[in-house]
Amino acid sequence: MMSPDLIHVYQKQLDKIEPGASSMDPAKFIQNRWGLISGENGVYGLNTVRYEDFDVGAVGCVVCHSGKAAGEFIVGLGSKNVDVVRMAKDLNRLEKWWKVFGKKIKRNQKPIKM
Repeated sequence: MMSPDLIHVYQKQLDKIEPGASSMDPAKFIQNRWGLISGENGVYGLNTVRYEDFDVGAVGCVVCHSGKAAGEFIVGLGSKNVDVVRMAKDLNRLEKWWKVFGKKIKRNQKPIKM
């Protein structure tokens, strides 16, 4: 799980960029860095969960228990590409940054409609 409302940073970037259109596409970045699979609606298995008054980012089972074969996305196919250690280290760094700067950013952004 991610710090409350940190998931909005990812979602806001997805709204700005056409999937696969650029190297700045956050879904492609996450796919290349952490080995997660992305599609036209973002990263498979990266979910937004409502908890009290916050939206919390959480990875679901599909992150590890899905894959692609012959270009098709298949739930249940194991993924050998997920780098859980890198993901945890990156999220740990992001969380530290978010604790310092997140409140300032949150005040200036409009809520994202889901």
